[in-house]
Amino acid sequence: ATGQFVRYQRVPYQHWRVTPEFPEFEWRYMNEASSRMAALLTGEAQATALPRDLKGQAVNQGMKLMSGKVPSQRTFLSMQGLYLKDPAKPEQGLLYPDSPLHDIRVRKALNKAINRTEMNKSFYGGAAEMMYNNHFHPSRQAWNPDWEKRFPDAYGYDPEAAKKLLADAGYSAAKPLKTNMLMINLPDVAESADLQEAIAAYWKAIGVDVTLVQMDITTRQSRNRQRAFDNHFTVVGTSSHQLYGIFVYQVSFFATGSTGTYSKDIDAMWPPLARELDEKKQDVLYRQMGDALYDAYLGVPLFWLPAEAIVNPQYVADWTFPGSISGTWTHVEYMKAVTKDRKSTRLNSSH
Repeated sequence: ATGQFVRYQRVPYQHWRVTPEFPEFEWRYMNEASSRMAALLTGEAQATALPRDLKGQAVNQGMKLMSGKVPSQRTFLSMQGLYLKDPAKPEQGLLYPDSPLHDIRVRKALNKAINRTEMNKSFYGGAAEMMYNNHFHPSRQAWNPDWEKRFPDAYGYDPEAAKKLLADAGYSAAKPLKTNMLMINLPDVAESADLQEAIAAYWKAIGVDVTLVQMDITTRQSRNRQRAFDNHFTVVGTSSHQLYGIFVYQVSFFATGSTGTYSKDIDAMWPPLARELDEKKQDVLYRQMGDALYDAYLGVPLFWLPAEAIVNPQYVADWTFPGSISGTWTHVEYMKAVTKDRKSTRLNSSH
């Protein structure tokens, strides 16, 4: 049912990978966290994603917290506007050559204006893991520990340094930097709107003129496809593999062209990395790509998040899942029913 739910039915035979214990599973679309909480507590849904404050309330009322086993879920800000007119013909130049986001001093200043430690404590109780280089993690391929060591100087919170960078780029109280924040409520990052508002406040504190843009999803997606955003930020939640994450968010080759960014050097690194199958050679290419991305400030790294779901323990006894596909939690076919009686029940999930 469009905009309401997607319902799956178990196959009537032994599936080659796993046969779910529940005969039906229904995803229900609920954008508001309060609505998902109410559905869970009233028995309308048996599993959902909730922000930190509501998770605690749900657990206190008998619900159970279950976590993914693989570090992959993360949130960050993506820049929009750093596009080529035609990725297949880079000689045609930039689509928005006057976008202030092309200036690395601006990109670095906006990163250094953010107090990530304070945000982690406020929104995640310190449970989120700091992101030092998007798409790269100590558990993933080609990790460089220098990224973490250099982070306080390169990205760390320093509003005075951020102001100086903006001044060096030609911005002042009389001529403030202007940018836009596309406000998005991500079900898989329940704190997304709060994160964006907090970041906008940090930017305003260093003199940036930030416009919070409210837009319905249909209009936003249409404008995305048209590459109509020239100086915008948007919050992202993903669990993508590092290669795919780089492809979508950091190079100009992505099919829609609305999420990638353009850098001549980084674009040149992509084809050899995408083609290489030898793991040792991949490591070298990944490290080169990671170093280049780190130094280019082509995004705003935020946090690696625990992939967590709240379930009703009267229905779901156990659930082992990686949490490594787009979304907060995955592999719902591995949910274990509490009793034989429950195995005949359709499981409802809100997200």
